[in-house]
Amino acid sequence: MPNGHFHFSIGPVQGFVSQARRTRDLWAGSYILSYLAGVAMKEIKDNGGVIVFPSIDNDHLFKALNNPTAISKDDPAARIGSLPNRFMAEAYDPAAAAKEAAKAVRDVWEKITEAAKKKFIETPPPAIDKIWKRQVENQWEISWVIGKEGSLLDQRKNLRTHFPAEEPGEKCTICGERQVLSEKGEMDSRKDIRDWWTNVADKFNQTTGYHFWRKEGRERLCAVCTTKRLLPLIKKGEGPFDWDFNHYYPSTAYMCVVDWLIYVLDKADKDDKKLQEQIQSFIKTANAAKVPRDETETKIKCVSSITDKHPEWKDIADFRGDVFFPDAIRNDVDFPLPDKNKKTDIIDVLKKLTDASKQSPTPFYALLLMDGDNMGKLLSEYKDKQKEISEALSEVTQKAQKIVEDEHNGKLIYAGGDDVLALLPLDTALPCAWALSKVYVKAFKDNIQEIVDKGKGTISAGIVYAHMNTPLQTVVRDAHDLLDDIAKKKLDRNAFAVRVWKRGGPILTFGKKWKEANINWAEEVDRIKEHCKPSGNGTAYTTGFIYRLEELIEIIKTIAPEENRIKLLTAEYLGSRGNLNLPPEADKKRDKAEERVKAFYKLSLYPDDEGKSVPQSDGPLFVRFLSDKEIQ
Repeated sequence: MPNGHFHFSIGPVQGFVSQARRTRDLWAGSYILSYLAGVAMKEIKDNGGVIVFPSIDNDHLFKALNNPTAISKDDPAARIGSLPNRFMAEAYDPAAAAKEAAKAVRDVWEKITEAAKKKFIETPPPAIDKIWKRQVENQWEISWVIGKEGSLLDQRKNLRTHFPAEEPGEKCTICGERQVLSEKGEMDSRKDIRDWWTNVADKFNQTTGYHFWRKEGRERLCAVCTTKRLLPLIKKGEGPFDWDFNHYYPSTAYMCVVDWLIYVLDKADKDDKKLQEQIQSFIKTANAAKVPRDETETKIKCVSSITDKHPEWKDIADFRGDVFFPDAIRNDVDFPLPDKNKKTDIIDVLKKLTDASKQSPTPFYALLLMDGDNMGKLLSEYKDKQKEISEALSEVTQKAQKIVEDEHNGKLIYAGGDDVLALLPLDTALPCAWALSKVYVKAFKDNIQEIVDKGKGTISAGIVYAHMNTPLQTVVRDAHDLLDDIAKKKLDRNAFAVRVWKRGGPILTFGKKWKEANINWAEEVDRIKEHCKPSGNGTAYTTGFIYRLEELIEIIKTIAPEENRIKLLTAEYLGSRGNLNLPPEADKKRDKAEERVKAFYKLSLYPDDEGKSVPQSDGPLFVRFLSDKEIQ
């Protein structure tokens, strides 16, 4: 039995994954990193070593790497990264095993990039070959260290022995770090580079059948970002892959419309004749204008369950997501049509559809990032329980896809170790995060009860609710900052943090512990959100009261004790315009108003810069945002 422990890591992670303009780029970066980690683990295991952490026995991707014969493009292993970039192993000769694993990673990465290069250009000129070779050879920082302590790997990485080559010339429009590929390299003028990339975009958009590359030279990429962009086009047997990929991944615009599509199709399914007619009219008009069906393979479960019953409606779920937004349709660069005069027809019929449904799609979607709390410390503290910890994390990985996709209408990008990355519609992002948190804690409870009894084995979440026009890599990086700086640091872990981004930037930040003083905050946010919506009997929280609270925040902070704050807010609440659906009796009316105000006041509490919990307006404004699906 091998007994030489070592830790192995492939980096960089955050930069490689977050450097993405499209959701396909984001998926590709995550998947490549996970795939390469699997290659390293397989090399170690094939040579008599043992993977100590994470547990790989039931991992979809690792099993596929060992037996790829039955893998379809829709199999989880061909779509979702599930292996972390760092792991712990045992071998008879740890140094030799680590070196062989590192070589396997570099060899497979070369095969991936060569397959991508062939997709990009059949016979590359010398300048592209030169740039390509330099960039792909300098991509990875592979670190390993012999020993059991995980902190040894962190110390090793701090030595910073990896120095990327200096990159000359015009830089990639996605990563902004590496030189852009071009026919003559540094000899090309900016105009020549733009013209060359215009031809690249035209070629790919014609052959792929959808809007794969931004037109008019607006996307000019390096070898690494080009590899990520082209990964979905690499077929089985090309490069190292033994399976096909799905060409499609939902755009941010499409994730914005998921809630609305479910609402519209469900309403039409309940025999709303007028809505049925408008759906058919929209489909006919969009097809006549030759709107691309970019989302044919997206397959949101709730949407598919209705279109399977009504195949005549399927096209509305297949069109590219921005066809449901008039401003996006008017953009000739990013929404090209053979006949742009037909755009007016689409906008007109879209208005009739939204009027018939009495609801318009929101331009916001959610990106969810989750990470286990203090995992390094947990592994160090419970050295004799590493197998059980690994098994607990494996259970979460196996359940993540069902929770994200089947139960919350999202798309899982990555779930491995103690990390989760997913795209979700606005309505379900926080409930999804809470569901994953419960599964995470239960997995630890079932495997290592004592860890949960000590308040450990928890997970935190960062959720960015972003306008569809916010640059994706900005959203991903902000999710990391939100998770690390707010959920883990400011709220001291076992918490969620949210941020809302308009086109101009972030406008509110809010967060809570998952549970606090007998309040389950994910469920409480959802409950208050529902009370912000008008009903036949009125609404519990009017817009006027919420914005009045925002005006009063600084005054409220100066009032003590807390009971006096509640009295002031109750008076303001009772003065709100609109039907609040309160009891007619004076005493019951005031009691009910105070009960609602207390709930809203607790929602507003958030740590200030000194860590003191004080009333702030972002919590109530966030709930109002969830209710309205828009923000002023």
